[in-house]
Amino acid sequence: MPDFESLYGQYFPKVYNYIYYRLLNRDQTDDLVSEVFTRIFENLDAYDETKAKLSTWIFAITKNALLNEMHRKRPTVSLDALLCENGVELPLDYDLQLSCIKSEERRKLYEFIVHMPSIRQCRIEGKLNF
Repeated sequence: MPDFESLYGQYFPKVYNYIYYRLLNRDQTDDLVSEVFTRIFENLDAYDETKAKLSTWIFAITKNALLNEMHRKRPTVSLDALLCENGVELPLDYDLQLSCIKSEERRKLYEFIVHMPSIRQCRIEGKLNF
């Protein structure tokens, strides 16, 4: 296994470009690249070459850090707040809720979401603008 200094020299440009071309912001990229290499340094002893190539391991860390950053930065909208701001109060009854949605497209989307498993509903909760 290479020492951290040579690993940094070899992978820094690749990690930096991978992150930069997804964030398109140099300051955010600099911060995240630092975070990635800190994680690599702290976990280098845990790397197991029998499970994955070093480059695969490094880019798994990079991808996960990038996804975490994107989730942190992603704006969220409270549907309750949005509906209250517009003077709309949806009842808890499914049929009544459906009748309150004016747009046919949004009504179909609502029907689709309601019939999804609850774990998937949680993932999209607050991300839709009815």
